[in-house]
Amino acid sequence: MNTFAESGTSPTNPNRQSGNSPPELLTVDQLAAYLQISKQAARELSRSRTRKNSPHPIPLIKISKKCVRYPKDAVISWLQEIQAGAR
Repeated sequence: MNTFAESGTSPTNPNRQSGNSPPELLTVDQLAAYLQISKQAARELSRSRTRKNSPHPIPLIKISKKCVRYPKDAVISWLQEIQAGAR
């Protein structure tokens, strides 16, 4: 499945190249689907971000008390960081 970020097109206009557009932000549902985990597990990753003992907190943007988004590029970097640490 080809996503907008992979194709370089804009989510609002698939024919326009994204260029300097804002980063793609994922909802918790989209994050769960991207990581192939449950929504509950994705929410738990968000909660663990605030824990002081978390060596690799998941990157997120807190929009309001109950609304968070995950920059896709930062999530990809986060996964690479975890993978590199596991070696």
